[in-house]
Order: sequence, then C-alpha cells, then structure tokens
Amino acid sequence: MFERYTEKARRCIFFARYEAHQAGSEFIEPEHLLLGITRADPALFERLGAELDWDAARSKLAPPAATKGGTGDMPLSNPSKRVLAYAVEEFQQLKHPCIECRHILLGLMRKSSSVASQFLREQKIDHERILADFQLAPADSLGGVPSSHGTMPDEIRKRIEEMRMKGMGSMRPGFAGGFGGGGSGRLDEMGRIHGSASSTRYEDGWRVNETHSFYSGHEITTIERTRVSEDGKTLSYSIDITGPGGETHRHAMDFPLGA
Repeated sequence: MFERYTEKARRCIFFARYEAHQAGSEFIEPEHLLLGITRADPALFERLGAELDWDAARSKLAPPAATKGGTGDMPLSNPSKRVLAYAVEEFQQLKHPCIECRHILLGLMRKSSSVASQFLREQKIDHERILADFQLAPADSLGGVPSSHGTMPDEIRKRIEEMRMKGMGSMRPGFAGGFGGGGSGRLDEMGRIHGSASSTRYEDGWRVNETHSFYSGHEITTIERTRVSEDGKTLSYSIDITGPGGETHRHAMDFPLGA
C-alpha cells in the first residue's frame, strides 16, 4: 500500500499510529494523520504560515487518554482510509512521482467533515496554498528508493518495503521515532543483483538492525539485536546470519557494564 510513499509520508503514518496510541484510540483517525505530518515534516507548516504551538493543538485534536491504546496493529478508521484515497487521487491528478505529506494534507482538506480539516481551515490553510507550496519547495524523493525506479532492482525495493512495514508495526513506547531504512543496488550485465537494503526498528525493548546483502544475485540476511538490561549492568547482543540456502547461524553474548 505504501510503496509509492516518500520516507516522510511513511513516517507520517508511523507517527499517526503513535499519536493514536497516546490518545487511547482504537483507530488511526484523520486528526492523528495531521499530527503525524507535524512530526514527519514540520517545515511544511512553517512554509504554509502555520506558526502554532503543536502541543496545545494536540490537546484539541487528540486529547490524551488516561489509558493508552493497544500496542498491536492499529487499523486506519474509515475516514482515514478515505483521506489516504484522496491523497492518491491528488498525487495521480498532479502527476507527481510519489506520494508526499502534502498529498495527505490535500486529502485531509477534502475530508471536510473531519476535525482535522476544520482545524486546517481555521489556520487559513487551504487547497490552493498547499498546491502553491509544490511550486516553492522541491518534491521529496521516495527516501532510500531513487525516484528513477529503473535504477533500483525490484528485489531490493521489496526488502526495503518489508522492513519498513515491520518498523511501522512496532513502536518504542515514549519515543516518537523508532525505525528507518534505505538501500541501493544495481543489476550486472548478466541480470544479477548487487547491493543491499537495511533498516533499524525497535521490538520489545530490543534495537533491531536488519540488512539484506546481495552478491551476484545471492542474498545474505543479517539481523542484529541489542539491548541494555533494566538494571543497566548488562549489554545483550545477538546476530542471526541467513545464507542463500536458508541456513541460519546464530551467535549471542552478554557484556558486563560498569564495575
């Protein structure tokens, strides 16, 4: 679903999920998407002339709840699905190379019944002002995936997408971020893949670094996990290495910290 989204637009969805969790919501609502954009691309609102105290705006758009939302998968609400569908329509009509936060913002404007849309109108942000910004600021790239898709082997692009979906499906409580990734590669004269894709995310307190390396069409996957114990006395590290044939070798060790 998000293969045409830029890095910032993907992070918008991730941050929206975080905002929904903080608000104790069972769904990602349009208001959470708006707050996600403020985290993923704060410079956009500066260009649009919205000089706001976003912490104060957050209390209006998505008041925090005494009980946080679930930590599992959090689905988009139907209004949010409609917003993203509008974003795709805007991207297609404008014939842009990829879907940016600005397209999602245009989608929010079109969902006129939402609190997010009403809030944007109160800030004098409208469809025309957002379109004007496309003329002032250059388009984002896909972030890790070059805009000229022909230079990126499909298998590497697929690995980037898989890892980012894992990152968006996990969240490090108390932190706005928690994942990132990218890659590069090429095909040789025999059509074999050379290059790599990597990503970082958090899972159950572990920092996870995942890398897929391609050598003459053969893939080696390494997954490193690192965390510090709750008492701060031990650094735990493990690495799983999977070869082209699917065989996996695992090494794990603990390092004492301090005296």
